[in-house]
Amino acid sequence: MKKALVLFGSESDKYIYSELIENLKESFEVDFEIISAHRKPARLSERLKQDDFDFLVAGAGLAAHLPGVCASLTKKPVFGIPVEACFGGLDALLSIMQMPKDIPVGTIHASDSKRMAGLISTLSDQTSKVVHLVVDSDIQNYEYCTKEVNRFKDMALELGVEIAVSNSIVAETLNIVLFHKEEAFEIVDNALYIPLFEKSDSQSPMSALKVLDWFSNGGVWFGVNNSRNALIFLKKFIGEK
Repeated sequence: MKKALVLFGSESDKYIYSELIENLKESFEVDFEIISAHRKPARLSERLKQDDFDFLVAGAGLAAHLPGVCASLTKKPVFGIPVEACFGGLDALLSIMQMPKDIPVGTIHASDSKRMAGLISTLSDQTSKVVHLVVDSDIQNYEYCTKEVNRFKDMALELGVEIAVSNSIVAETLNIVLFHKEEAFEIVDNALYIPLFEKSDSQSPMSALKVLDWFSNGGVWFGVNNSRNALIFLKKFIGEK
């Protein structure tokens, strides 16, 4: 049985992590600890050096550095949960999701904890090692989109990951979706989601509110125009097989 390490920054987050832990225990061994990345950095480093887990789930609010610091200290997959304290959790969301290239954190809404175990099992149990990049046909010829697709292809070549590009999610494989839609959409467990913006929109503070709205629908999200981090994240699961 795979083992999950669950870390949260404060006991005040119990209303989130208690349910999360119970759901994870249905499919995984779970170890839990309260560690603040800001107040107890030495303890955090010490705990992660034990390397006795298959994946890590970290939650924090405000300047939510815990998930990102964990991702910088372990090679295992890290999921981050933004805890709402101010601005509807926007500050925590951006702190976790907007990680630099090569240090991915799969960001998940706190309300999505009921299907956390199923989502991780889906990622771990996929038999196909082909990763599909999903690009809507209505944007695939725009410069900002082709730039992102080309960066994704270069990263796949660097990682040695087989990829394909399609216009829709493929059920039997892992998918990375370049997301830009305004209308309602359905989240699926075999896909990771990337907010895709042209340059002017990516520099607008208002776009952050749009990302927060998309994120509230559930799913695993990565930084704006950063499909490379999503691929690096998936490689951690593919590499286990």
